[in-house]
Order: sequence, then structure tokens, then C-alpha cells
Amino acid sequence: MFSAITQKITSLILAAGSLFLSSVTGTNAVFEDVEIIRYDNIIVCSAILSNCFNEELDKIFLSGEIIRINFKVQTFEKGNREPIDEKTFNHYIKYDLVDQYYEVYISEKDDNFITEDIAESKIQLAKIEEFEVIKTDLLEFGKKYYIKLTAEMESIYLDALHKNIDLMIYWNNKRATCRTQEFEKSLLKS
Repeated sequence: MFSAITQKITSLILAAGSLFLSSVTGTNAVFEDVEIIRYDNIIVCSAILSNCFNEELDKIFLSGEIIRINFKVQTFEKGNREPIDEKTFNHYIKYDLVDQYYEVYISEKDDNFITEDIAESKIQLAKIEEFEVIKTDLLEFGKKYYIKLTAEMESIYLDALHKNIDLMIYWNNKRATCRTQEFEKSLLKS
């Protein structure tokens, strides 16, 4: 137990140290492999959030704090500024300091993924699989639509430092966003 506490303090110091440098090496998180599919009367979306982790962020994962990525999926009718539908969900990663494993929680599936491998945990953290975006009953024939995906990390509070840490600094303070190609209700493959 004492070694877990020592490891946590060490991880926090390493993680926090990068925040006091004049320049944190940030990434430009982006969505890749975005796919929209129609299953009967439901439209689902799959995507991968890539270029979103670096070594400094990996050190923060080892702190044992919950690191959360919030996702927003909006459906727009072409030409309208307000979405016709919006859904939010989140993924989080938490490192267990005592048993030394990563837990990734996927809220849209209410599912946990447990592994000792950080690479595997980051794959799960960044993957959206067949998320139910909208029912086709809400779409009209002859109109064009598109889906906008957005992701951002929440700030965390580190007790050992008595400090809030804005994790978006690791994404160069920019949300990951993606606008899909336009589609029509009748043209979606099923």
C-alpha cells in the first residue's frame, strides 16, 4: 500500500512537472475512420479519436485519477445552425495503483474494459463503435443531413498539488471535431 502511495505521488510530480514547462508538447486530436451506417430505422456512427495521447498524458494516467473524454454527437439538417438531435457520452480511464491495471469505462455501452497494457486501454478509450445517433423517423426524404462529432477532455483536480489541471493543454487547447459528408435518408446503406 505504501508503495502505491509513493508511486502515485511520483506520478503526480512527473505529470505536474510538464505543466510548468514553458511549452507543453500538445497534439492535434482528430477523428478518423468515421463511418455512418443505417440499420433498419437507426443511424449509427463509428469513429476513432487519433493523435490524442502523448507521453506526458500517459504519466497523468498513472496518477490514478479519472481522466475523462466527453463526446458530443449532433445531427444537423443542411442549412440549419441548430442541431435536430444531440447526444453526449463519455469514456474514462483510471489506473488502479494497488493492482496496477487500467480500467476504461465506455458510458454509451455501460461497459468496462480492464487491462494491464496502456496501449490497449488507449485504443478502447479512443474508439466509438456503432453509436446510435438518430432514428430515421426524425429525418425527412429529400433533405440533406450531416453529423458533427466533438471530443474534449475534462479538467482534473490533483489533491497532492491542490491544483486543477486543464487537460486540454495536451490537445493544444482545441477540441477534436469532425463533420461528416452530407447524406440523405434514402441513400444510407443498410
